Amino acid sequence: EALGIAVQNLAAALEADTGLVLADVTNTLQNGRQQHAFRFAVAAKSKSSAIAALQSKPSAPRRASDTVPVCFMFPGQGAQ
Repeated sequence: EALGIAVQNLAAALEADTGLVLADVTNTLQNGRQQHAFRFAVAAKSKSSAIAALQSKPSAPRRASDTVPVCFMFPGQGAQ
């Protein structure tokens, strides 16, 4: 429930403050905030699409995992 309230508050803040820059907001959310047990993510290209995604019915929150799978990807050009 707290995550849902935080998502609603973020959408309201983005909508109310026209001076907020989406890149700055996302950087603060990623690097300037405490990590919590549950996460919610949206993909957006603009502030208006971020607001729309945040205001849509969210999917179930996901529990953050302590173990992150690692994937090594190479371009296949022989440079590795």
